[in-house]
Amino acid sequence: RLERQRRNLIGREIRLIDPYRHSGGIRILLCYPNLYPLAMSSLAWQGVYHLFNASPLFECHRSTLEFSVPLGSIETGQNFYDYDIVAFHFSYELDYLNFLDILKNNRIPEYRENRTGRYPLFMAGGLCVTVFPDVIEPFFDVMVQGEAECLIRQIEERIEAGEAVRIRRDRGKILELFSQLDNLWVPAWNSNRGIQRIHKPLDDPPLFTPLSSRERHFRSEFLLEVSRGCPSECSFC
Repeated sequence: RLERQRRNLIGREIRLIDPYRHSGGIRILLCYPNLYPLAMSSLAWQGVYHLFNASPLFECHRSTLEFSVPLGSIETGQNFYDYDIVAFHFSYELDYLNFLDILKNNRIPEYRENRTGRYPLFMAGGLCVTVFPDVIEPFFDVMVQGEAECLIRQIEERIEAGEAVRIRRDRGKILELFSQLDNLWVPAWNSNRGIQRIHKPLDDPPLFTPLSSRERHFRSEFLLEVSRGCPSECSFC
């Protein structure tokens, strides 16, 4: 039943990118800890999916709450064990509860120190993580704070596609790479995160939705970023 649902969703999607064009690099399963219609309506989640797949260093697939037991890829149906990184995007704090349910239902240890080398690295990103990462820090190996464009650009400046292939499945080497980046926090390696303030370069193209589906809340509309952040810059926010 789940496989039929996956194939039906894929068949109804309109794609502007090919998620299969890069293979052999660092494999990422990008999870939205809520339902598919909400995930597909998120410009941020879709934008990050596009940014990873636009880089020759990564191969990125998606997962949502419907495909979380067992946790696997919408694109291929592959299990999360087949990926180097399982990344969760958090736009709302209540999704933390869904994330913990996903771990429990897949019998994945919640705390990072209890996950051995047989598990992929678990990464958290999104607005919630940028603003207040501490509440979910014990569960993740890597915390992304700031803009995804800056993260991917820093990785591309440090390694080439061939090296990305070589460090695949090597948790230590991937963590070593990530620990060198400005807007990544590796809690097990550095208790004082000291994240620098990271901005999106103004000359970067705007984010857009590379996938469209009538299953999402915005139906078949194309979403395009026209601004980011808030110009008020209130001190309490």
